[in-house]
This record gives sequence, C-alpha cells and structure tokens, in this order.
Amino acid sequence: MASITESIVIPLVLDVIANPIKSISVKQFNQYTYKLVVTFTANGLLYSINKDNEMAYLKVITPVGNHCLYEGTIDDNGTVTFTLPQQLSWSAGRGKANVDIYDKETGTKRVPSLVFDVVVEESAYDDGVVVESEDFKIFANYIAQMTNKVDKEDGKGLSTNDFSDYYKTKLDELISQMQ
Repeated sequence: MASITESIVIPLVLDVIANPIKSISVKQFNQYTYKLVVTFTANGLLYSINKDNEMAYLKVITPVGNHCLYEGTIDDNGTVTFTLPQQLSWSAGRGKANVDIYDKETGTKRVPSLVFDVVVEESAYDDGVVVESEDFKIFANYIAQMTNKVDKEDGKGLSTNDFSDYYKTKLDELISQMQ
C-alpha cells in the first residue's frame, strides 16, 4: 500500500491554438497528492514554455465552488508541473480548471486560457454510506494514521503527572501559605 506522501502523476496535453475541452479524473478522499504534468502543443506540434521568461498558474474551481490557485514549476523541457493537494479530492463532482501562461516581466498573458474539467469520482465514503469497500479501507487507514500521529510513550496517557513528589509537596506548602 502506498504511503500518504506518495503522488500520482497525471499527464495532460493542452493545445494553445486548438483547445478542445479535456478532463482529468481524481478519486474522492484519495490518500495521494497529485502532480499534474502539462505538455503544451500548438496544432499538435510541441509548444515549449520558457522557464526563464514565463510563469504558469492553474486556477481550479472545485465541485463545491471553492477557488484554488496553484503556481506551476516549468521544467527544462518546457512542461509545467502543478502539485495538487489532497483537499482537491474532498468533494465528488465536476469542477473547472484553466492554465494561464504569463510573461514574467510584463505580467501579460502569453496564450489564451487553456480550460479543462476536473472530475472528482465518488468513492469510499459519501453521505454516511460506504460506496466502495477497497476505497473505504484506504480511507479508514488514512484516518487511522491521522488520528495516531502523536507518538505514544509506554505507561503514559494524555494526562500523566510527571511532577515529582518533592516539588508537589513544596508547591502545596506555598499555596497553603498564600491562603
């Protein structure tokens, strides 16, 4: 089983001239972080983004209407990688996203917004009903890991008194003298 820190790479090709609506899919309540790797083309030919002169942003409207903005990392080969957090997959449904490329110096948009859909597929647990047993196991394991994050020490609970008897007696004496 994958650890919580693992990521899933989602490749996406967007054409800066002929931009048909595309979509990416993620699973609801997924334990992974997604890495969206966008390759750009112009009428099917590779269109390279220059990391020295350009910057890329991904705007996402989640299925519940939350707006998120992510800055991309432009690689040497001209592709752009966006790291999408787990929060993106919290609500099932269809969202919208667009990638914008800007000139670093002037801040002007280099190409029209490249739009695509983000589909969060229902899984694991929705409205109190287990939808898919394998996904539920993953989700339950994730919750268990999150609730057990504090390192436990043998013989100690959350309210263990580590104050020595000597200092406790001294403190009690001071309190009684003040009263």
